[in-house]
Amino acid sequence: MDKEKIKWLPFAPRFIDEGTGQAWVAWVPAIGALSVVKARGRRARVKEALAQALAASRALSPRDRARFIAAAHVACDLARQGWRIRFDEDRLSFATPLRLGELGEEKKRVRRQLAMGRDEQLCGEAVQKFLRKMETRRHYHGEPISITSLMRDGPKLAEVLRRARSLPDPTARQQALRAVIQPYLQEVREGDRCPHTGLALRDIWRYFRHTWVTPYRSTPGRNLDLLIRDAAAPHHPVIGIASIISSAAQIRIRDREIGWDPASVLQSIQEEPTLEWARWLRETWRRSWDEVFIIDFLEDGLFTIADVQRPTKPLLSKLLEYSKARRREHERFAKGSHHKGVLPVNDDGEPDWEQRARTALYKSKRALRVSELLRAQMAIEALLRAPTVQALGSVAATAEGRWAIKHLARRSKADKMGVAIADIGVCGAIAPYTHVLGGKLVTMLMMSPELHAVYDRKYRDAHSVIASSNAGRPIVRGTDLALLMTTSLYGAGSSQYNRVRLPCERAGGPPTERVIYERLGLTDGYGTSQFSDETVEALALVVSQELDGQRNNSFFGEGSSPRLRKVREGLDRLELDSATILKHGSPKVVSAISLARNLRRFLLGLDESPDYLLPQDDPIRRTREIASWWCARWLSMRVEKDEILARVQRESLLEFGHHGARVQRVSPGGQLALL
Repeated sequence: MDKEKIKWLPFAPRFIDEGTGQAWVAWVPAIGALSVVKARGRRARVKEALAQALAASRALSPRDRARFIAAAHVACDLARQGWRIRFDEDRLSFATPLRLGELGEEKKRVRRQLAMGRDEQLCGEAVQKFLRKMETRRHYHGEPISITSLMRDGPKLAEVLRRARSLPDPTARQQALRAVIQPYLQEVREGDRCPHTGLALRDIWRYFRHTWVTPYRSTPGRNLDLLIRDAAAPHHPVIGIASIISSAAQIRIRDREIGWDPASVLQSIQEEPTLEWARWLRETWRRSWDEVFIIDFLEDGLFTIADVQRPTKPLLSKLLEYSKARRREHERFAKGSHHKGVLPVNDDGEPDWEQRARTALYKSKRALRVSELLRAQMAIEALLRAPTVQALGSVAATAEGRWAIKHLARRSKADKMGVAIADIGVCGAIAPYTHVLGGKLVTMLMMSPELHAVYDRKYRDAHSVIASSNAGRPIVRGTDLALLMTTSLYGAGSSQYNRVRLPCERAGGPPTERVIYERLGLTDGYGTSQFSDETVEALALVVSQELDGQRNNSFFGEGSSPRLRKVREGLDRLELDSATILKHGSPKVVSAISLARNLRRFLLGLDESPDYLLPQDDPIRRTREIASWWCARWLSMRVEKDEILARVQRESLLEFGHHGARVQRVSPGGQLALL
């Protein structure tokens, strides 16, 4: 690549004291020297540079010390991630990592980038203690048991697979293969234990999650963790793990594909205004208004009933200013007890959502929503009185009417987010099943109606936290999963999701349809995966000190990811280019599974319920049928290859240190070590 085409990012953080700037200039050669060191050899050198920065910071003022340490952490993370470095006359600059042309090399680069956080986590004393506990044998029902009891022995698996493939009759061969691996789903519920080993299901899931290249972190919102077990072997070993989490609100390529982004909804209405759309706009506005608590606003005289019946622009401005003031109040004085943990109960013993609604955060959110709904009301007033095609056409013909349509499309979308759409946060197999395409099996089982049944059982009566906090009363959104999303680790996509499709007739559905993972496109490659937890906390400290320690960035309902907010605001305080630094240079492939024929209509609220592609009755049977299809489509071909069975055979429990299902330790120096 020509140097002229590289966009270099000046890295010159802002400090308060002149002496701090001099200390920074004295330190940056430690990072600048890495410009001639290849990414693979940087880890130890970066660690030395960070130690030098921490030593240099001790002589600085407390506020500048936090700034110096945070800036040094960011620079070290970028260097360790393989960002290109330029150092000239005490000036430090970075450029995003050079994407490698060959797919294999590019994957290795991304894996090194992602593994930084994982390795840091594995070095932690608490994680090391947990891993030792899981690998230590204890007796359960008179038998020595540990996590290894849930790993299938490769030599034994290879032996039965060879016997099955040697059968001359194709039907008998398929039956034998289905008997070798017998998958089933198991929900990971807090407090539940494995009946075969006595180990906590949560601990089992967590252990195998540590074998992933990314660090193990909890996520807000709905979470459903699953073990995929094998009934064909003693102790029912773990084939793989999966998790379903609340989907991110803003994924442009997903929304465009569905056609429920505001621009697409407006275009549909403009091209074909119908009575159905007119009624949809009115009902969306009414439902949104019904789900906002306003009693305290009326009590405080912020507005009157007459005001909301005849809203004015001054009232909208007043509400916006009130919203901003309450947000500032929340940022300075919010208490964790008001937003985290178990809600207080009211006189009826039910969660007191009204108390949550009256917090500064939700006063701010509610005032903003009232302002937007009243603005929409002013634009579609005629349509609210009588939803007709003519009224809809008149609304779509004005700038304010078009704004109102887009806003109500966003409100309709918010009703379904985290409810009808979920992300597949974790999905994959562990050794030795990885070698026989167990990852594709786990991927296909995410299509099973059993997943919906487990999801429904867990969340059918769950209150939506944000909706209930805005409404001041319990709001239940439902559990009709209609779309599953996933992103690859690599911009080139993942072979695990490639060509994964299920003919519906193989699971009780019609013969002409299928469920399929479809590639939608690439993400923007924007996020915080390039930063260590230490860096995130160092940046958060900078923000906290500048606001006298009053700012809190970690409450569910505040908006975007707390981790992302901490990093972005910290970088901004240092006057570093957050927009560029947050571009980690590793865009991900976004794939999706549509589970319903009427996906767009259901997600928009035009249809009340999803029309599922697979029958929802007898969900456990559907799981078995999907597993049978995986066996016929993938396993039967995989076992024909001798080199594949040789890989399976190498996963021996007699040599536990070499079994691929074991978590690989990382020494404090960053090197893999079997302890």
